[in-house]
Amino acid sequence: MRSAITSMHPLQLAAIVALVVSAAIYVWRGVTRDMRTIEQFFRGLVRRLSQVLEPKGFRLTRHVYMRQSFGHRVATFQGANFQVDAAWEGRDREILLLQRALDEGNVSAGRYSHARICPRAHCPLRSSKQATSS
Repeated sequence: MRSAITSMHPLQLAAIVALVVSAAIYVWRGVTRDMRTIEQFFRGLVRRLSQVLEPKGFRLTRHVYMRQSFGHRVATFQGANFQVDAAWEGRDREILLLQRALDEGNVSAGRYSHARICPRAHCPLRSSKQATSS
């Protein structure tokens, strides 16, 4: 009994391989486009928070991208009495603003033990055309 692949014509095999490779490239391009859009969004958010918080005595002390952790991003602003973290939750697509004491260690996205969660926003996935038009 011959397997289905060995009984296929070489042109059929070539067409299937081309289809699989094309689908993989299409998915990869979409993922990288989303990653670039999120990076631009978070950089803009950090830039805007810096403009708002620096006059109040805060300074950006940490800006981290955690690729292995669903693309989480964290920016920490340190003030005289407390710290503020802006965290992008890559898996849930949420922005968190966290206020915590100066003596608390760094907050990694996903772990907010004693931090006070300020506003919480969910960012729906939008196409790149929608993201650039808003």
